[in-house]
Amino acid sequence: MTDSVEPPLRGIPIYNPQLMSREELLRVFVARQEEFTRIVDQLRREVAAQPQHHLIVGARGMGKTTLLARIRHAIADDALLARHCLPLVFPEEQYNVGSLADFWLNCIDALADMLEVMNRAEHVDGLDRDIARVSAIPVEAERRRSALELLCKLAEQFDRRLVLLVDNVDMVLDRLERDEWALREVLSSEPRIQLIGATSAPLESYYRHDRAFYDFFRVHHLTGLTDVETFMMLHGLAAATDSARVERLLKEGPGRIKTIRLMSGGNPRTVVLMFTLLELGADGDVRTDLERLLDLCTPLYKQRIEALPTQAQQIIDALAMHWHPATAADLAEAIHLKINAISSQLERLVKDGMVEKVTIPGSSRLGFQIAERFFNTWCLMRASRRVRRRLAWFVEFLRMLFGLDELGQAGTTAMRLDGEAATHALTSATELVARGEWSSAEPYARRILGGGSEFSDATWAELLRFFTEVIDHGFHKEARAMLVSLGLAERWLPLVHALDVVARGPQLLGTFAPEMREAIRLVLVRVAPTALEA
Repeated sequence: MTDSVEPPLRGIPIYNPQLMSREELLRVFVARQEEFTRIVDQLRREVAAQPQHHLIVGARGMGKTTLLARIRHAIADDALLARHCLPLVFPEEQYNVGSLADFWLNCIDALADMLEVMNRAEHVDGLDRDIARVSAIPVEAERRRSALELLCKLAEQFDRRLVLLVDNVDMVLDRLERDEWALREVLSSEPRIQLIGATSAPLESYYRHDRAFYDFFRVHHLTGLTDVETFMMLHGLAAATDSARVERLLKEGPGRIKTIRLMSGGNPRTVVLMFTLLELGADGDVRTDLERLLDLCTPLYKQRIEALPTQAQQIIDALAMHWHPATAADLAEAIHLKINAISSQLERLVKDGMVEKVTIPGSSRLGFQIAERFFNTWCLMRASRRVRRRLAWFVEFLRMLFGLDELGQAGTTAMRLDGEAATHALTSATELVARGEWSSAEPYARRILGGGSEFSDATWAELLRFFTEVIDHGFHKEARAMLVSLGLAERWLPLVHALDVVARGPQLLGTFAPEMREAIRLVLVRVAPTALEA
């Protein structure tokens, strides 16, 4: 008898991971292992105690829905948890919730769905009749009490804690604002009910002292994937789909992946899109990758921004064009609206998860930026030619920084120099800087850099060595002025900003967009690692 082999997946859902079967989800669940393990371990420790309630927070596409689905299967698969807990799954948006009674009735409905999955359909007809009976109660307080009593009675009957896996929990809690203290009372005192919610926006009721859920949840923030996590995820998807092509591309062109990962803020949904493109045979370079990914996202992003009122659209556009964190005053100046109107719209956009608040070093005012970084990139790529060119130069800089000849010639440089000649001239400039002779080194550097040379990996490595010596010997201001005078400030902006950080300190990093900040860090790691020390 031969061992059975699971067939490869026919495709990875991008926006609806709940469409995957249990087996498919387990095969592709690679990212978010740390958060998954932390939450499941907590569930195991609490089977006989009052449960802790959890809140998973992350921008759109960060893997919240997939993580909830994975927790659901972990409860069913783990002997201890399966004996004590029953996971309840809800529609992604619970539009029918208008009161706490509605929410408890949704929980009973979700329990009926779970019983069907467990092949215990004999209980479902009775539950449907109970739901109809309670729903018909005209008095809200009585309907709420009866729904909760029925839910707790069912938990007792099946001898399980009901783990409510609620996606977009912010929508539910907003709709239950009148009842939030009553909900908190139940969750605080009822050991048979545990809530694990996910949200793309910060909960106002969690951060305000006067609201019911202030400091109530154990919060798990989903940040962008690192390079290592991104490659692990892509290897996992390739294994699940039996894609030798993607495995080969991961080995041959890692910088394509690193660049897209940086530009997207490590968004797992974008990683899945990237995998889909590679699997479909999308050859090209990193610029082509970026353009194809943005094209795939266009319908979703257009719908998202066009659903906003006019002033909110203006603010989103201004924030995206500013790129770096902006204050309300910055936006008021850019789009000529009163600051009160700007602040009001910003609060709504933060609540909707489209914008996030950040601190700006050296300023007492809050900054704001687009929460989903690939959405910001999409806005930039649809802007004026000058804005698109700035982004193209940034991508080209990353290509050179990662040393990726295999990506092809994605840049827009004006002239080529023989690589050996460029390397030799830079070596001479580097040796002169090392002797403290900037005035003698600068003409060599100007001749090479001013020609708009397209560097090989070897020449690019020598250029970084040159700037390492420049910084070590205190010529960073002179070198920055040289780059500006040669018209290279926009083309090599991360390098220019790295010199600014050397001059003004690491706190300056907090004033840049996340992708620019990471690029600057990558430069400084190579040329001036001590500049990153506080």
